[in-house]
Amino acid sequence: MEGLGIGETLSIGFDAVALVVAVVAIFISLNAQKVSRKNAEAAQEAELAAMRLRAKEALAEVRNSYFEVKTACAQCRTSWEQHNDRHMPVLGDPLSRRTPAMDEISDVEHGAASMLKNLEERFGNLGQKNPNELEALIDSSSSAAMGIRSLVLRLQEPKPFRRW
Repeated sequence: MEGLGIGETLSIGFDAVALVVAVVAIFISLNAQKVSRKNAEAAQEAELAAMRLRAKEALAEVRNSYFEVKTACAQCRTSWEQHNDRHMPVLGDPLSRRTPAMDEISDVEHGAASMLKNLEERFGNLGQKNPNELEALIDSSSSAAMGIRSLVLRLQEPKPFRRW
């Protein structure tokens, strides 16, 4: 048997080094792929968490609108009660002093409360919502906030009686 020449030995050595480098490159690329997949999942989870936070903020905005309407209703009711105390004597039943404006105040309060309750029921558990559902909730929250605020326009303050 003849020995291998120096050229053949170097060729086998280079082939072995190239094979080792290729195996190392495969392991590095697999590791990089795993890292990039984890980063993509983390980015997606961060985006979902940001959307959940925006949804919570939108619900808080609707609640603030509800409390603004509730405050406006209370002020309007107080104005009507003071107006009635000044201009309508108490004759028997206090319900006889109830004006249509007072009924309208109650309707506004109930309308705002029902809008808020419906939206809160739709929110449910935010952790189980997908991004499309969260986006729809955020959009409906902004329209609900505007709808609740628009109820204030139905309130009418009492007008003083004319004096001749």
